[in-house]
Amino acid sequence: QPYDDLVQSFRVIEASDVLRREALLRYVRLYGNSGLWGYTPFTHNQVVDRARVTMNVIKSVCDTAVSRLSRQRPRPRFITHGGNWSLQRKARLLERFTDQAFYQGGLYQLAPKILLDAAVLGTGCLKVYRKGAEVQFESVFPGELFVDPADGFYGEPRNFYQRKFIDRQVLLRLFPDHYEEISAASRTTNAEDFTATALVDQIEVLEAWHLPSGRGATDGRHVICISNATLQDDNWEKGSFPFIFLRWTDPMLGFWGEGVAGEIQGMQMEINKLLLKIQRAFHLMSVPRIYVENGSKIRKSFFNNEIGTIIPFSGTMPQQVTPPSLNREIFDHLNMLYSRSFEIAGISQMAATSMKPAGLNSGAALREYQDVESLRFTTVSRQYEEMFMEAARQVVGIGKE
Repeated sequence: QPYDDLVQSFRVIEASDVLRREALLRYVRLYGNSGLWGYTPFTHNQVVDRARVTMNVIKSVCDTAVSRLSRQRPRPRFITHGGNWSLQRKARLLERFTDQAFYQGGLYQLAPKILLDAAVLGTGCLKVYRKGAEVQFESVFPGELFVDPADGFYGEPRNFYQRKFIDRQVLLRLFPDHYEEISAASRTTNAEDFTATALVDQIEVLEAWHLPSGRGATDGRHVICISNATLQDDNWEKGSFPFIFLRWTDPMLGFWGEGVAGEIQGMQMEINKLLLKIQRAFHLMSVPRIYVENGSKIRKSFFNNEIGTIIPFSGTMPQQVTPPSLNREIFDHLNMLYSRSFEIAGISQMAATSMKPAGLNSGAALREYQDVESLRFTTVSRQYEEMFMEAARQVVGIGKE
């Protein structure tokens, strides 16, 4: 059965992709200063340690970069070349059609989220699909997407997989012909994803695409299945997947991109360690110590907050000592790591803190400063614009359907 073969193949790919998914978990933890146990509704959990001192440079850099790049709202235009009035009118109507699809699908609201995924995780993903007679846009978490490492070695895989957990009642509404199979389906075939205490009834749904081998070929395939049934199995005639990928930095080899969190994670982890040491040192050494000579017959009750307290003593007078908590070099090293992280990511620390650089008082100087700072993100900005262009192409294709 197709579902049996697909589930087995997916489990093999899932096992071979464990290092990438562990890295994604680490990036999410560093960005959100939280604990994330897994990617499923049964394993994820947000645990924020509010008592710990933090200097989250990854969040500052990513949020600043996303705010800068997402200020623009690219709008695809359809331009004719030497066309008559009738063709120009069709271009204007096609432009209105894509505008309506963008606004109805909420693409401009999803775009910053996809850009943030690219900054933190390296790759942001937009899914474009048809639901009835409407075009739908969806931001997909990269941890739910899978590519065979060998298939994606050159960056152009021919097979793609998505895993998503959907409420059982919603799935019954989408595929009423498979009522018995969906009702009897287990939540997931992976024992690590299951938690008996979960009250929601969500089951694992796998969706896979296989691109045709060439133009006009009929070997393309699209399958949707659960653990015990194939819900949909049809031909896939398109030469691309229904996804648009936005990579912060293109990889030298492979499919998935590299983000800001992966670039400066070493800096952030060292900052976290230093802050923890500083916090412990302050708690240990910041309290004054009072040294009393043995046999001086001084009671502890003599030491209080009263003004003018008389403390009788014999022999050597008690001495209060407040030792230094840490060496100054530790704080200099911490500040160096924090500042250098911004330099590596290409974001000025002043931009992240909304401060104007000293000495730049004229509008022309500020514009020149912003232009120089924006050169670091030229490639990402072009990919961001191209995402809207590709979305328009897919909207037109779905409109034809």
